[in-house]
Amino acid sequence: MDIKIDVVVDLSSCDKEDAQQRMNAIESINGLGDLAGEITYIVPPSLDWDKAGNPQRRRSQAADAIESSIQAMQRTGRVGRHIMFLFGGAVPGNEAVSVLIGVLEGDPMFGFALPRIASAEGQGVAKVSNDLGDPAIDSVPRRVLGELPEFYIVPECLGPCMVVRNTLLANLAPLETSLTTLQGAVLEYLCRARRIGYRGVIVNRAVVSGGPPELQPRFTPDPVDVWKILRVHHDLSRSRNEMNRQALHSLESFLSRAAASSGSLKNTILIDGRGMGDCFNGTSHCILGLADGLSKFRHSWHVTLVVTPEAAVFHNLSKRYPDWSINHDISSCRATAAIRMSQPWHISTMIELHRQALFNFYLVLDTIAWDTIADAPESLDATWRFLSKHADGLLYISRFSGERFETRFPLAPSVREHIMYLSFHPGDYVNAVAQRAHNGEAYILVIGNKYDHKNLAATVDTLAGSFPFQTIKAVGLERSEHFRVEALPSGKIAEEEMDRLYAHARLIVFPSYYEGFGFPVIRGLSYNRTVLARRSDLLAELADNYSGPGRLVAFTNPLEMMELAGQILHGEDVQPLTLGSAVSPGAEPLNWAAIGQGLLEFVAGCAAIPSGAKWLEREEAIQQILAFHGR
Repeated sequence: MDIKIDVVVDLSSCDKEDAQQRMNAIESINGLGDLAGEITYIVPPSLDWDKAGNPQRRRSQAADAIESSIQAMQRTGRVGRHIMFLFGGAVPGNEAVSVLIGVLEGDPMFGFALPRIASAEGQGVAKVSNDLGDPAIDSVPRRVLGELPEFYIVPECLGPCMVVRNTLLANLAPLETSLTTLQGAVLEYLCRARRIGYRGVIVNRAVVSGGPPELQPRFTPDPVDVWKILRVHHDLSRSRNEMNRQALHSLESFLSRAAASSGSLKNTILIDGRGMGDCFNGTSHCILGLADGLSKFRHSWHVTLVVTPEAAVFHNLSKRYPDWSINHDISSCRATAAIRMSQPWHISTMIELHRQALFNFYLVLDTIAWDTIADAPESLDATWRFLSKHADGLLYISRFSGERFETRFPLAPSVREHIMYLSFHPGDYVNAVAQRAHNGEAYILVIGNKYDHKNLAATVDTLAGSFPFQTIKAVGLERSEHFRVEALPSGKIAEEEMDRLYAHARLIVFPSYYEGFGFPVIRGLSYNRTVLARRSDLLAELADNYSGPGRLVAFTNPLEMMELAGQILHGEDVQPLTLGSAVSPGAEPLNWAAIGQGLLEFVAGCAAIPSGAKWLEREEAIQQILAFHGR
């Protein structure tokens, strides 16, 4: 079997000295060596030809480049060899060319093969397209190549070095002589090859020097030639669009970012806080607490927080996090890792996050919306099943919440899990100003909202009927017909006012059937209040992990709630839950700073192995969804 390869080398853009040096490099033992068969050089007029007498070395002027290439291709086709085109400053070695030939011959319908081109700076390889992928990434580190597929299958495209299959040379009509440049003629030839079924491959295991930086861009065809080709082959536009949409551009950029030596590229984290509104509620308290924790200890990660403009103003985020980038457009942010600080409600949210980061993590607050159905998007089931299969990791705010999610949405084995508790530390909840002396009347504080699972209205009715002379303040209640009940619509009550309500309540009642964490329980205890809450596995989990002042009393039904409330209001003994059994003796309960540090350690541990990301798998699933919708 003839393992030689014939070559067409375009030296027309080189000066005399550069052209001679390239010729010597190509034919040296470190170049093609004995692998080269016939070589046709397209040389500048000034070059002295010293290959006379060697029938395997031919020369041609730039004006005759297409015609001389046709002749070279026909001669090569007759002897059954492949042919290689070299444009600009590319200088291949025989090892890289052998790899190209091996991949080309691995599939009978691969029509051409291109290697990766060493970047001009010598620190890595050039991106497949400088115009695509992350603009902050200039080149792909060499070690990233090992994490990429062996090759990409692509439509027609050009590169500084390319091997064309012998089958095409023996069967396809010659290069089109009406075109202006050799590059244009080769592109048109590959277009015709693709139209009869021959695709190309970009081989990630073969790297070739692109030569001097000033010569590297010169393999692109003249725009006039491109327009001429388009007039004949309209599908060239479609194939170029397909090439531009290839996942490889984003994948390489993300892997390169994760492997970069620069911390400003590698250690980047995107926090998606768009679930936080311009109000005070459990979600905003959770997101702000976690963000506070992340900002409270020293680390080398660059943080971008994406929120709505309204939330940024309402919570004064620029002042709260002066060292972070506060952004409102997620499409302008790229990072190694992204964390959605609340569960997604639509697949479109996951697609957005996927486009911006290699690793995608999601905070799962609870599964209440799915279980109750009434207020959930109809597509929520499909959304969370996609999440359970394609997220890089899920973070649960309690073990109880994690178990509910896993039971309903079994996880793919590759999805990482992490219990990321919210703060159990009283110091993260107590506002000294709110604790100042209170001269108002004593009251029962009931916490909830309009949703049925909070059981707020029914609880207020029970308490108001049982204790008609007791003032009740009901946070989350729109209105009440009871004379001594003060309805306080939730969401717009300032944090300081909420702290006062907790700090001076005679009794705090939290009647919710179903929670993911239960901030009111921890906040009430932190102010040394007695908290009466519905008995559940979650309540036991909170009791185990909270260590501090206050009493936590559990009830199982309305009658028991009423009886316990009466005993507490009259100063009688009740049996509270044991607090802090999961906290080591002498240790502090988890605070926001420790939780933020644990979060970053989890993310950093995942990001340390870029190949462990599920990005490509997720991309393929997303493309299937978009294809169904005709996008």
